[in-house]
Amino acid sequence: MTASVLLYHSINDRADLVAGGAALPVARFQEHMEFLAKSGRALARTEACMDDRAKGIVVTFDDGDADTFETALPILEKYQVPATVFVSSSLLDTVWVDNGLKRKMMSKSQLRLLAASPLIEIGSHAHLHQSMVERPKSDLLADLTLSRQILEDVVDRRIRYLAYPHGLHDKTVMDVAKQAGFDAGFGCTDVCGGKFGLPRIGISSKDSLSRLKVKLLPGYRPTLVMARRILTRSF
Repeated sequence: MTASVLLYHSINDRADLVAGGAALPVARFQEHMEFLAKSGRALARTEACMDDRAKGIVVTFDDGDADTFETALPILEKYQVPATVFVSSSLLDTVWVDNGLKRKMMSKSQLRLLAASPLIEIGSHAHLHQSMVERPKSDLLADLTLSRQILEDVVDRRIRYLAYPHGLHDKTVMDVAKQAGFDAGFGCTDVCGGKFGLPRIGISSKDSLSRLKVKLLPGYRPTLVMARRILTRSF
């Protein structure tokens, strides 16, 4: 896969969310999207990741924060940047306490409106926002099947893509994702390969525009993977 897939979470100026690493400030996100729109690089949808020859930048979001609809969507529309939003179906209509931080999640009505945008595709982030590694296969299949059912009922379209909670996956998880009817799976670990081990580049609250540019360099992720493997062998 030659496309660069960026992973965002909450887009919010709340000080505790930014300090806790859960949110990217709004002005910084706008700066990112303006740069992407004017960079001259193709802005692709997740479907491009199915083609090893495809190039471009794919924007994704995880979890399903309300500010994805309330704040990020208007900015995406302003710069005409397509995006895929991976939603944990159990978090809809809730205030999620994540690592001690309260995050307002999308309602089903907000998700329905978000999905109506021609720029947006909805994907699954599983039903429960828990690591899928080392869970029983039957539990994983039930979780992913339920997530697809809930999301498809809300948005009235097929849910094609999955993002693994916490970005964690292994061969068993990837096999179950395929069995559950997904076309592809996205993670954030070095266990990558094929359509169900597609890598993404995480964007944190500290990522300025200059850091984003570095992360989009062709050799960024391979270098990061190599460094992690060297460090792992060193301890």
